[in-house]
Amino acid sequence: MVLDSTRTMLAKLGISLKYWANAIQSVIYVKNFIPSLRQSNIVPAKVWFRQCQSVSHLRPFGTIRYVYVPFDLNISKLSP
Repeated sequence: MVLDSTRTMLAKLGISLKYWANAIQSVIYVKNFIPSLRQSNIVPAKVWFRQCQSVSHLRPFGTIRYVYVPFDLNISKLSP
């Protein structure tokens, strides 16, 4: 199921196969927010953390994301 979902995501979005690891990671992460097949009313993430998890941080796979780096960190490309 994980590989089928990964192949579908990559093919539907037209993303290169070099991103297969990111796609698998995303599939497994999202799968943990979906009720299990054996016990339809139990969500794995809720069992692990003992509380309902928010899904507001989830975005569609393949969307462009930006990271904010505060100016006071003054990180350059060449800094260690």
